[in-house]
Amino acid sequence: MDNIRAQITTAKNLLILGFGREGQSTYIFIRAFDPVRVLTIADASEQVRTNELLKNDPNVRFITFAVSKTLFSALFNRPPISDRPSQSRAFLRDQSIF
Repeated sequence: MDNIRAQITTAKNLLILGFGREGQSTYIFIRAFDPVRVLTIADASEQVRTNELLKNDPNVRFITFAVSKTLFSALFNRPPISDRPSQSRAFLRDQSIF
């Protein structure tokens, strides 16, 4: 947990990819210890802009999925769920994000 917080606080740019349950949970986690950090949220739906969690947060930017991951220092996205646990572990092992 402390390692993740350290990476968040030192990251230049933060992107939350998708704002479903995991994205909202990530948003709440970050806001708990860094309420003014500018966050970018990429979601396929434009309805994310009207989400109750975000409506009073002036430090949120919205983009589409078409953005390049190279623009961000940290990317939060859930790992894919696989019916074969070895594939999920391989995905997590190969990620350089967190």
